[in-house]
Amino acid sequence: PEENIKSTPLHKTADQSIHLIQIRRAEGAHIHRTHDLIVMLKSGRGVLHMGKETIEMNEGDWAFIPRGVEHYFVNKGTGVAVGLGIFAPAYDGVDTVPAGGG
Repeated sequence: PEENIKSTPLHKTADQSIHLIQIRRAEGAHIHRTHDLIVMLKSGRGVLHMGKETIEMNEGDWAFIPRGVEHYFVNKGTGVAVGLGIFAPAYDGVDTVPAGGG
């Protein structure tokens, strides 16, 4: 119940993977070097910081995050923010590099 971020894989092919992502507080700034990402907020609200953009997100909003673009989400709601993340190609579990991570 106190876990900040939880990602649950829902579906995977060679070309894409879908994950249920729950964020209690905030992510650290990071990039995905080899994966594009579409995120859709299923419940909650927050702010997606993507490159130089700040995007207010509410239930039903979505965003495309190209590979190599620094990003992070900050939950602004009272409960856990829940979203779907679609990675292309399928997420390998290791392509999350902290911002400035070399």
